[in-house]
Amino acid sequence: AGAAIQQFTAVLTRFRLPTARPSPERDEWGRLLAVPPHTGFRSKMARPTKPALVEAIAPEKDPIALSAIVTGTFFAIAAYGLLSPSSLYFDETHYIPAARSLLQLVAANQEHPLLAKAIMAASISLFGDQAVAWRLPSLLAGTLGLFAFGRLVWWTSRRRFATIAALILLGTNFLWFIHSRIAMLDIFAAALFLIALWQFAAAIDDETRRRRARLVATGIFLGLSLGAKWSVAPLL
Repeated sequence: AGAAIQQFTAVLTRFRLPTARPSPERDEWGRLLAVPPHTGFRSKMARPTKPALVEAIAPEKDPIALSAIVTGTFFAIAAYGLLSPSSLYFDETHYIPAARSLLQLVAANQEHPLLAKAIMAASISLFGDQAVAWRLPSLLAGTLGLFAFGRLVWWTSRRRFATIAALILLGTNFLWFIHSRIAMLDIFAAALFLIALWQFAAAIDDETRRRRARLVATGIFLGLSLGAKWSVAPLL
């Protein structure tokens, strides 16, 4: 049996096809491509180094200072001509008389909640019954709401460009600009609602002990926004 196996092996060896010898060019390409899996060109392409990964996912810097500049610019532009006209116009004819009535402890304009009208009444009590007292609270609410919107976009996107672009777009929005310059209820409800959304978005991403405080603030500002105008209710 052993002799038969040796004879069969000799026959197979005699008829084995010769292997082709690779050319020098092929040897060179083989040498270049035969790179260990964790070194050389292949590994750099398929598996970036740790510093490269850290740089690629590095968080962007919070643009809070630039957001404050954009918001301050909005305040300055919206404040220009705030006293004109010096008389009531549009829906101010409803809400300023209601604020005056609140100062006399008389209910008025009862189809709307009290908060925004109470703020107007406090402004009239502080600055006198004049145009600056009527419209300054709306300007402050619009400015604060604009800043809150920027913070909301930052906490949800963590992108500097998106944050600043959102601030500019809202600050130049016609409705937001006009409501920030007139004694109406809408800007108070919108601003307080945006503050609530800002705090909620921050609470989701905040891993510190401030998370609970932010959630509490979310509930408070949602309630305040509802106290400014009922139109916020469908959003709650």
